[in-house]
Amino acid sequence: MLLTQPFQYLLILRPTADEAKQGVQGAIIYGPVTVLARDEATTKILGARAIPPEYADKIDRIEVVVRPFYQGQLPTAGRRQ
Repeated sequence: MLLTQPFQYLLILRPTADEAKQGVQGAIIYGPVTVLARDEATTKILGARAIPPEYADKIDRIEVVVRPFYQGQLPTAGRRQ
């Protein structure tokens, strides 16, 4: 059995060099999305597969940003400490 962990990813469209000189910033085009995956690399693959078709011509400017959903011990509901 493969152990999975929760991760979040989002897709950012980065500006071109000319756009950056004009002050244009990146934009979140998808997400954040929470998934269960083995590791960050697997999560990046899931994010790459989620790139909307209308951005296919800008794929070299899209960044998949990944982070663990929660680090540390999860609280137990209804349990008194």
